[in-house]
Amino acid sequence: MKNILFLTDFSENAWNALKYTISLYENIPCKFYILNSFSEEKHGLDSLNYLDPYEAFHNSSANNSNEKLEQLLNKLAFFDTDAAHEYFMIAKSGSLLNATQKLISQLDIDEILIAAKGDSNRKNKILGRNTKTIIKNINKLPILIVPNTCNSKPTYKIQAKNISFADLQNTLNDGPVMLLKNNTVEEHEEIHGLIDLGIFQNMYLHLAHHIRL
Repeated sequence: MKNILFLTDFSENAWNALKYTISLYENIPCKFYILNSFSEEKHGLDSLNYLDPYEAFHNSSANNSNEKLEQLLNKLAFFDTDAAHEYFMIAKSGSLLNATQKLISQLDIDEILIAAKGDSNRKNKILGRNTKTIIKNINKLPILIVPNTCNSKPTYKIQAKNISFADLQNTLNDGPVMLLKNNTVEEHEEIHGLIDLGIFQNMYLHLAHHIRL
């Protein structure tokens, strides 16, 4: 059973990334933990309308996140009928990175899934700010990065000690990327075993051991 942590901002890009991964792991037992993090800031509140503006905003943000996660779960019920897949929805306050780091250990996560960018990022950019933050700070787990213009193109694997965002963005022009950093020999053997099982279709291995940041 694979434990996959999917980071979503509820954008169309994120939905496309999730659909791609569901198809990638067809008939493979997976638990998908779907995380949305929300801000605790209080911008836009009129303190005269609330006894506790901070609590009011926090509750509003949490409710909004939970409602959208429930909508996404209902959407998945129609899209994914694979009996091998389970879904768990998680709303967390605070930064996306902090929430991700905590859940990795709590849920024994095997892989992180994220869209290359959210809808709020500039159209001429391939990688969004949150995605770059995750790539720079998560070192032990494979990170599957899915560009918005994704259909049946191959999934590439990059093994790198340091990541050049420019080179990564060029690779994403050709399809999704499975990014590996600081993996052990045993973990590499396991990943190659997945390829032998045919989980990743039309994949080739692109080694980039010493790319500068």
